[in-house]
Amino acid sequence: MSETKSETKNEKKGDKIYVGNAKIRKGTYGDIVKYLLSAEDVAKIVKRSSENDGWCAIDICERKQPSDKGYTHYGMIDTWKPERKGDKGNTNPVDDDNLPF
Repeated sequence: MSETKSETKNEKKGDKIYVGNAKIRKGTYGDIVKYLLSAEDVAKIVKRSSENDGWCAIDICERKQPSDKGYTHYGMIDTWKPERKGDKGNTNPVDDDNLPF
């Protein structure tokens, strides 16, 4: 069984979508981050990018404790979407009759 955290069955807005596992090891010239993705994780990333103009942001988060296999980090797809211009009504209407000038 994969160590990727399971996601909820329905991906509603705001649901967390977990992808991959990572561990950091020391290299000759600094830290090396080894990030592992399953085919299922890649499919989640492709799905998100197809819904978001070809882009997918992934937050790499540190685990509270390393897993049994030594993974210290995991990925979570950023599901935030900016509001498109024009979707939001005028939130600060101005009454022209009460202006001092």
